[in-house]
Amino acid sequence: MEHKIPGEAPKVVGSPATAVDGKLGLTSVRQTTLSFGKISSNTRGTKRDKKQKILDHDQLKASSAATKHRPDSKIVTSLDDPNRVDAPEDDDNHLGGRTIEPVLLEVSKPFWVDESSKKKGVRCAASASCGTIWASWPQNKPRVLKHASACGLLATYNGRELVTKVLHIHAQSNPELLEQLRTTMGIEPRSTTSSSQTEARNNLVEPQKPLPLKRQQTVVMTAAPAQPSSTPSAIDIDSKVLLELEEKRRYQTEGQKDLARKANDALIALVVCCGVPPHVTGTEEFRAYSNVLNARYQVPSRTHLEDTLIPVYASNVRMAVADYLSQCFFLTISCDGGKLVKRKFTSVHITTPHHQSFCMELDDAGGLSQTRENMSALMTKWISAIGPERFCVIVSDDAAYARKGQELTIKKYP
Repeated sequence: MEHKIPGEAPKVVGSPATAVDGKLGLTSVRQTTLSFGKISSNTRGTKRDKKQKILDHDQLKASSAATKHRPDSKIVTSLDDPNRVDAPEDDDNHLGGRTIEPVLLEVSKPFWVDESSKKKGVRCAASASCGTIWASWPQNKPRVLKHASACGLLATYNGRELVTKVLHIHAQSNPELLEQLRTTMGIEPRSTTSSSQTEARNNLVEPQKPLPLKRQQTVVMTAAPAQPSSTPSAIDIDSKVLLELEEKRRYQTEGQKDLARKANDALIALVVCCGVPPHVTGTEEFRAYSNVLNARYQVPSRTHLEDTLIPVYASNVRMAVADYLSQCFFLTISCDGGKLVKRKFTSVHITTPHHQSFCMELDDAGGLSQTRENMSALMTKWISAIGPERFCVIVSDDAAYARKGQELTIKKYP
């Protein structure tokens, strides 16, 4: 049993520490802490070896902290990637069929995965900062556009021009959805856009009437030139039947498309809003359940759902929200930092005078230092996109970098 004497420094068993004025020295505390870790488990080493290991560990930690430098902001000024060698684009010699989307060549760049074997890959145009690549060629359009629409680094290049083009491409693939969202939010419909879209759809789905056959007149004239027949000819009957079949087929096709469009929108809302994993829609049980409800509806595959349907829906929602906010006044923008498990993020919210709050962005701030430049860049991006004249208040927390970022943003719009 140990007896403690008041005023005497405690003794640490198994430690070479020496007491200095009744307290343990800094080196002895560090050795004492590490003596219960990996160093104490190595019984073969001497005290000198243990001390050398401690010094090596401290030097390595200090050198890594000195060499690691986090950027202040994520503003992309160049689309060049110094870590990869760009490859030339393939010549588009298609005489028919689908052509390459022009915006696809702007948001992605080919590079040499292995220049000796002439193997190409695809990288994001801002891969020097985000590091996203695809080891396949040619480009996978749905996946590339999906990443480009949500790439926060690509959105900082040239005033969100590239991301805006991607959003418009997604909106064109489902124009009815955008107009439906705008109507739901109380936004005036675009008369010119809707009329042109309606006219284009009518021109696409209108059945081609069969051309009049020249032998139709010949048959009528040679069969009974003096006595006109009261019954229709076989060619007239065939033309009428073909026209009715074409109209019936068009009705069934449009009905099938309308069913798929409505069912897909409901499925997207279920997956996104309720947190259902997308792979559930590909199971046999879910397909059997959908078949019981309506056998005519074909459940989309997981790849089509994740790479096409959900990004297109999200792009339409973002455009509708931006259109709605661009018609409001006295808006409030707020920027705050947070952490989800081990990932840091910065949220940007815009609130209307009627207390409607919209989450505009959850920016990944894992590789950034918390500086006023980063905070100001996030707020400036959305203020310029909606319109500076629409905002009246900027809100942030009481952190030093947040207050300075708020002041820096206010100076940009005097």
